[in-house]
Formats: sequence, C-alpha cells, structure tokens
Amino acid sequence: MKRNLVTLMLLAVLSVGCLGIGGCVVEAPRPPPPGPGCVWVPGHWGGPYGNVWIRAHWRCPP
Repeated sequence: MKRNLVTLMLLAVLSVGCLGIGGCVVEAPRPPPPGPGCVWVPGHWGGPYGNVWIRAHWRCPP
C-alpha cells in the first residue's frame, strides 16, 4: 500500500512538472497587406549576434 502511494505521489509530481515546462504560443492574426505586391516576413532572430527579435512585418516593393 505504501509503495503504491509513493508511486502515485511521484507520478503526480512529474505530471505537474511536465505541465509547467510546456509552452503555449499564441499568434496574432496577420494584418491586411498595405499594398499590392507586399510580402509577409515572419518574425526572426537577427542583429549582429542573432540576439535581437525582429517583429513580423510586411515588406513592400519600392
């Protein structure tokens, strides 16, 4: 009986721990393009060391 209780407690602790490290990603809806020929550029890491987040944006032809 005691072994079952310990196993159940361990399983509960591990389950809660796994729920805590899982992430939830929510993406905002894409805004309409500002003009014809514009291309959506998704967000990405950039900068000289790759440590700056560049937001998603529309890139339009000149």
